[in-house]
Amino acid sequence: MNTSPFPHPTSFKWASETTHTEKSPDPAPELEKEREAGNHCLIPENWENAELPLVSVIIPTYNAEPFISEALDSVLEQDYPNKEIIVVDDGSTDNTEDILLLYKDNIIIEKKENGGISSARNKGLEIATGEYIAFLDADDIWLPGKLTSQVTYLESNPHIHLIYGKVEEWRTNNPNPPIKQESLHFLNKAEPPSIDPDYSGWLYGQLLGDFSISTICVMLRSSLIESIGYFKENLEQGEDFEFWLRISLISEIHMLDQTMALFRKTGKNTTSECPDKNYAADIIEESIKKWGITNPDGSRANTKRIKRNLSQLWFLYGWKNKNAKRYYVSFISFLKSSCYDPSKPKTWIFIFLTGYKNILENIRYALRATRPVRDITRRKSIKNKTFNVQGRVQ
Repeated sequence: MNTSPFPHPTSFKWASETTHTEKSPDPAPELEKEREAGNHCLIPENWENAELPLVSVIIPTYNAEPFISEALDSVLEQDYPNKEIIVVDDGSTDNTEDILLLYKDNIIIEKKENGGISSARNKGLEIATGEYIAFLDADDIWLPGKLTSQVTYLESNPHIHLIYGKVEEWRTNNPNPPIKQESLHFLNKAEPPSIDPDYSGWLYGQLLGDFSISTICVMLRSSLIESIGYFKENLEQGEDFEFWLRISLISEIHMLDQTMALFRKTGKNTTSECPDKNYAADIIEESIKKWGITNPDGSRANTKRIKRNLSQLWFLYGWKNKNAKRYYVSFISFLKSSCYDPSKPKTWIFIFLTGYKNILENIRYALRATRPVRDITRRKSIKNKTFNVQGRVQ
């Protein structure tokens, strides 16, 4: 029995429970009743008679057959009516396309060859016609009221070009979403969304430190794309982080003090893999080389925090490579970690450990490489020896 005040996703009145070949009915009467009852965030007065700004929702998907329905339903059940949902199928080889066709009257389906999540998001940005852009990954879920809350804030703050909210981790072995009671205030109180001042403002310096923005809870003005361009498709990881860094140089970023999405933790997320590059650390180091550590408002970033973050990133990358038995890469990574923060004894221990294993690995490699030469030399030595009849060597 679900005792949580927040219903499990499967207990929502999901769009998938209706016939997808029919367009959704006009939500105005029901939503007006909900708003008057105080069950949703504030939306503009007389919204049903006004032209609300269009929100383009971009969902890249690749082999997301088990999850895509829940993601789409969470978007279709948003109380904000003026939205277009763009699903970019990045060359799926499972039954994702068949599931998407069930929603064909409510979404825009764009198929392309597999090119990675950045190229899929960029394709969605090319198609999008909305004033605002929001992203959702195919295995994650939005909470009710997310779009209304964000549009309300952006409409009231025209100088802000990007906002985001809080995200709760959702492990698939947990039957109920882990939503905290205090995070539900935006779902059942008719009040304007508020921001968290500690994570709002000119955030370039904080992003260089140990701070991150979750893509699935972001909303931005589409005009930003004209200023900063698209996601970098050559980045296998950290493409969204690099994107936020560029935005943070030209606009304040505000965090709404509301939980807006569930991040599904499956154990197969790309952030848990061991890539061939330390993308996060590389992005930060390149950004510092190009733009320095000073925020656009003139304030200086916390140098200690940046160094501590880089030290941690290189340590984690070294740890992953150590577990993958790539000892040379691991050794270099631990060395870089110690350069940013030489005060951690654990880092020095792993420097010596991986350095020692790297030497042993090189010796074994050298022995394997020279074995054919040693075998040839040994055969020649035996051939040059002759034995007399009594078995003595001449």
